[in-house]
Amino acid sequence: MSSNRFSPSHVSRKDLRLVADLKEMLLEDLSYAVEDLEDTKPFFRVIDCLERLRSYLSPNQAEMLAKARA
Repeated sequence: MSSNRFSPSHVSRKDLRLVADLKEMLLEDLSYAVEDLEDTKPFFRVIDCLERLRSYLSPNQAEMLAKARA
C-alpha cells in the first residue's frame, strides 16, 4: 500500500462532509423554488378571474388566456 493513500476514516469523513454540503445546497435551492412558486400565485389568481370573464373577452384575449393557462 502506498503512503499517499487516504485512510478509510479520512475518506469517510470527507464523503460525509460532501454529502452534508450537497444537502445544504439542495435545501437552499428548494427554498428558492418555493419562494418562486409563491411569487406566481397572484398571476394564477388573475388568470382564474379572467376565466370567469371569458364570455366578455375578444377572440385575441381569449386566445392569450388559453395560452397563459397552458
